[in-house]
Amino acid sequence: MDTSNTYKKRWLRAPWSTIPFLLLGIGIVGFGKDAEQELAIDPGDWPHYGRDLAASKYSPLDQVSAANVDQLEIAWIWQSADYDLLTRNPGLYINPNYQVTPIKIGDRLYATTNMGQAVALDPETGIEQWRYDPYAEGLRARPTGRTNRGVAYWSDGINERIFLGSGQYLVALDAATGSVLADFGEGGVIDLAVDSDPRVTTYTWRSPPIVVRNAVIVGSQAMAPNRNWQTAPPGYVRAFDTQSGELLWRFSPIPGPGDPAIETWADSSWAYSGNGNVWTMMSADEELGHVYLPLKTTTNDWYGGHRLGDNLYGESVAAVDVETGDRVW
Repeated sequence: MDTSNTYKKRWLRAPWSTIPFLLLGIGIVGFGKDAEQELAIDPGDWPHYGRDLAASKYSPLDQVSAANVDQLEIAWIWQSADYDLLTRNPGLYINPNYQVTPIKIGDRLYATTNMGQAVALDPETGIEQWRYDPYAEGLRARPTGRTNRGVAYWSDGINERIFLGSGQYLVALDAATGSVLADFGEGGVIDLAVDSDPRVTTYTWRSPPIVVRNAVIVGSQAMAPNRNWQTAPPGYVRAFDTQSGELLWRFSPIPGPGDPAIETWADSSWAYSGNGNVWTMMSADEELGHVYLPLKTTTNDWYGGHRLGDNLYGESVAAVDVETGDRVW
């Protein structure tokens, strides 16, 4: 096993000090139903980007306090696997702006790299347990990527999957081995640049998917190279079955015929306007079956003279049904 990306330092504190990044996730304590969901998560785990689906970013661990936080020391450092790509791609630029939030389930940390690789690390040592390299696997050609903020996790109690957004692809990996799960999509992969809307010609996204019940849900940064022009495809939010990869539903932030929200678009500008993407993280309530979508502005972001009106559902938060994709509110 290649451990060259891990640098160890002698442990001078208790083992909990080996994962100090968990301190960054401390937020507001949940309550009500969110608190009940919190109890189902092992105290030492961080299984979602915001720890729970409500994105509370709260950890119940209490070993670290204001009285001892200044005593923490680095136990290990893992260097992004992207630097190993330099041997195969001389002159490759590696973006040092690393924005990933690792997730932790049991005895593994799962993280991504800016160029769309995925790794599982030992939380106590930082040693890689497995690495998925989409370039070595032949999925992608020359390495590219600016940022990638993380992965999503799914389990039915027996099987465990990691979902990775790598370039224009959604990849399903075995959580224990990092192997591609061929029963998902086409050989373990879904090409997110392919859509029934012919205006969708490309795909980029830097945030992690979210898994709710048996749906893995993705937003987008852009679905066409002209995302800042007057016309563009809607920033569709799509949900896929976690096991088969089948498309379950697609939500459009731009209303269509039959939706009263088209009245908020003057001169039928809804027909050619687009974007309204979910470019950042989503949250959800698994019991209610709601997914909450933070929707950005519509085309072309900074100028709206061609789309007078309130332009729903841009610059809004929408709740959709996780089973159907229908808007709840």
